[in-house]
Amino acid sequence: MEFFGFIGIASPVIIIGIIVFFVIALVQEGKTAGRGEAVKGAFLHAVSLVMLAFIVVAVIYLLQLGLRSWVFTKAQDPYQFVSPPPTLYLSSDKATTGPVLYACTEKCEFSEVDKEQLKSWKESYLQWKKDQAGTSSLTLSRKRNLVNALSFFIVALPLYWWFFLGMLQKEAKKAREQNQKPGPLRSVYFYLVAFSGLIGVVVSAALLVNTGLNAVLKIDTDKTVAIRQPAPFSPAGLSTENYGVKSVVKCADKCSFTTEDKQLAEAWLTDYEQWQKNNVSSFPPQSSSQTSLASNIPILIVTLPLFLLHFLRIRRESAGTAPGAPNTTSGAS
Repeated sequence: MEFFGFIGIASPVIIIGIIVFFVIALVQEGKTAGRGEAVKGAFLHAVSLVMLAFIVVAVIYLLQLGLRSWVFTKAQDPYQFVSPPPTLYLSSDKATTGPVLYACTEKCEFSEVDKEQLKSWKESYLQWKKDQAGTSSLTLSRKRNLVNALSFFIVALPLYWWFFLGMLQKEAKKAREQNQKPGPLRSVYFYLVAFSGLIGVVVSAALLVNTGLNAVLKIDTDKTVAIRQPAPFSPAGLSTENYGVKSVVKCADKCSFTTEDKQLAEAWLTDYEQWQKNNVSSFPPQSSSQTSLASNIPILIVTLPLFLLHFLRIRRESAGTAPGAPNTTSGAS
């Protein structure tokens, strides 16, 4: 899901590009070429743009995962969310609102409904522990997103190669051989990709400069980030979320709960406290800068050549000096 959300960043460019291609095809190219050929050209450029967007996003995402895993290991993963252990909620005969904490000083206070809730909670908690075993939730999330990114890259690359390099580039080569300048569809395609790449370069470079200035001026960006984050969870000792499980520990003898029930409840309290610490504790001092570096360096690495290749190529083609183009100077043999 995180990777698909990341793809959404490129969706405005894709939508605008597709609309522009078909408008140009129907309004301008339809005047000189057949309507079918015009629509075909718009289709090929639209597909090429979509496939290129998938490839670029996938490569950026893969580079970010690699940097977070092996280089900037203390960088915060913005797509990571660790689910808490399931909570046990108990009902009460008294007119109360919110979770209930039983003391069981004289007798078992668990109702039959509470005991049924306890059974369901045990199944949920055991499944949660099973999901956490063997590998961390962060590792699972990164593996899942790695598979998503690779899947899009593997599918989009051959399609881009086929539609753009195999069809559009061949048509452009024939046009150059006939001394023709690139049509409006091709020009819009190259300038749109170049513009998108330039935006990526400017944004990523500015954020990297910002990170450098923060480091030089010793600005505590972690405190600034903490201000924007939601209020932290209550400390484990004061949280009402653990009332149900604490009631199991307190009432184990009076309610004749099994040793396994009591051990599970104690294990849950440990897991829940650790989960709260992981969510409340601030990241290390360098984590903010490492997060910025891990996120923005891949964007700069990918978008800079993307901008240069497309911008310079269409400039050369428009001037009649594209690589491989015939010499158009008058009097040339």
